Amino acid sequence: MLTRQQAGRRAILVAAVIAVLLAVISTSMLVKEIIRPGRPPEPAAQKPLQVSITGDCNANGNDNTIHCKPGPTLANVEVSEDFDEFYLWFDGAPETLPVPPPALAGHGHCRDEGFVRWLRSTEGFHFLDIHKVVVLTSGDPDLVSLRRAATVVTSRESVSPGDGTWIKCQWGGGGLTQNFHIDLDTQAVEATLSDVGEVSGFTDPRPMPPAVVSLGGRKEAIISFAALSKRGHVYSGHLMLTTAQNAKSVVLSIGSPEAPLRWAELGGPAEGEDYYALDDNGRWSRNWSPF
Repeated sequence: MLTRQQAGRRAILVAAVIAVLLAVISTSMLVKEIIRPGRPPEPAAQKPLQVSITGDCNANGNDNTIHCKPGPTLANVEVSEDFDEFYLWFDGAPETLPVPPPALAGHGHCRDEGFVRWLRSTEGFHFLDIHKVVVLTSGDPDLVSLRRAATVVTSRESVSPGDGTWIKCQWGGGGLTQNFHIDLDTQAVEATLSDVGEVSGFTDPRPMPPAVVSLGGRKEAIISFAALSKRGHVYSGHLMLTTAQNAKSVVLSIGSPEAPLRWAELGGPAEGEDYYALDDNGRWSRNWSPF
């Protein structure tokens, strides 16, 4: 049995132990509080970046408000006459040659657009080829391409060159300088695309499709056409083109059943063979030349 003195010492010891434990716990909590990493300050809210862009309308980053005014599109497909030197063939005798309107009379109008339109619209005249060019134009970031070309023949007739009259129209300015050329085989119903170089001429012929005409880094491309048809025949028909302009497919018709293109696969007049041309008075004259 503990004496009063021993009990007092024991109480003092227990109290000391409790005090030490409380001190340790308090110190541990204090240390934890001191070494607890503080939270970083909340970043200040950023205002959306106000950007005005003309062109492709792109901006880097997040949460941008873009006020965009795209530039005007320059995507275009234009059809033009090919004013290269040419003969024509008229399906009839010289005395039956149609007389052009007075405003188109004279050899100075021989290669004029108005005169060519008159030839196109007058029965009996046949070009020796299609004599059309297509000009593709694009801006940035336009995408323009020619994906398909085909002739649609509405009539074909066997003829002898001697049954008609040769027309000469070989003076005036030159034609456009093409970048590409497409041969259109009217019998096999095939198209062949070639590149055209100033020195190298026609190169790299390839079937179309799958080949396509695309501008690449160009702003413009000029495409000429030739009809490869059966010799000794005259044709009427039209040219169908499938283009892509900024992902939109556009089908164009050059000529129509009502206003067809007319061409002849006759090879041109023989050397020394008579031809007729418009003189200065607007009359058809045999073997006439302005030179």
